[in-house]
Amino acid sequence: MLFIYDKQGINIVHASSPKNQVKNLLTLKDSNGVFIIKELIRAGQSGGGFLKYVYAKPGVTGPQPKLSYSAPIKGGDWYIGTAFYIDDIERLTQIYSDKVIAQMHSQLRSAFFSAIILSALTIFIMLFVAQKISQPINAMLETLNDIADGEGG
Repeated sequence: MLFIYDKQGINIVHASSPKNQVKNLLTLKDSNGVFIIKELIRAGQSGGGFLKYVYAKPGVTGPQPKLSYSAPIKGGDWYIGTAFYIDDIERLTQIYSDKVIAQMHSQLRSAFFSAIILSALTIFIMLFVAQKISQPINAMLETLNDIADGEGG
């Protein structure tokens, strides 16, 4: 959601609530006593900042925690901001986290099976090379034993 207020608290633009446009909402207060627009203007006047408050959310009973950010628009007395409900942020964060964990598990499985295959292949190659090296040595040992036993020629 995007909104713009002037320094007197008059709503210039409100993406999700056009009925509030051109209304002075400076005294808008949440159930905890936070003056929402005053604090957003203050955050904007300080160069930009966040504000936590509670606000009615469509489809949900009771006010819900919300996070807004407000920043000044250069060259004027307007402040632009955006806001999100905390539960939406948590839900989206959980979805992202679940995807990352699933991807990580998939990559770990791939790495594990690749390691097993590479280990088995390495062992097979080592045994093959060891056999190729030991065959002539064993043949030479048999010949030397035959010579030592008087059978070689």
